[in-house]
Amino acid sequence: MDPKDEIARLRQQLDQALNDAVAREAELQRYHQQLEAANAQLQELATTDPLTGVANRRVFDARLNSEFAHARRYGRSMSVMMLDVDNFKQRNDRYGHDEGDSTLKRLAILLARGVREADLVVRYGGEEFVLLLPETDERQALMMSNRILAMVRGHEWGREQVTVSGGIADLQPSVVRPHEMVTRADKALYVAKRAGKDRIIGWTGIAKAEK
Repeated sequence: MDPKDEIARLRQQLDQALNDAVAREAELQRYHQQLEAANAQLQELATTDPLTGVANRRVFDARLNSEFAHARRYGRSMSVMMLDVDNFKQRNDRYGHDEGDSTLKRLAILLARGVREADLVVRYGGEEFVLLLPETDERQALMMSNRILAMVRGHEWGREQVTVSGGIADLQPSVVRPHEMVTRADKALYVAKRAGKDRIIGWTGIAKAEK
């Protein structure tokens, strides 16, 4: 074979090998991108409520424990605010579950707009939301709750006005475990329901009344 032809053949083989390598590298890069996207999606599914887009209960439990340990160690304040949509079952029965889902989505957006960057908005379950408020005592949380109530009342809900009821509990010396604040806030929420709804009540007033 002519040496020139042999050189041309070798160059052609080399070019093909390089093209194959580039194609494999591009394919490998696409695979890694798909893998990263899938991992990001899995992470989002593990930490986000799929209906409302806010954090889920798993995130809340982890963050609650972390904030509790931090507040205890450094003598800082923190609060938990439980919120529940008033008459939600009746709204679902009257207008359908799509309307109920829309209500929860819009409420989640309002809550996310109404809190600080350090706060955490969580869909706790059903029509219940919980706000985790670091560096916030009950008095400060009640001030925030007034803004939230006004924001919900002032929103255009379409078919029928929506209101929420809620309860607040902060970190007191008597609180031994983090979820005791959740239990107290939940109890205050139901007191708010019995008192006429469309209000948010702090645990301290209830505890004093029970003595």
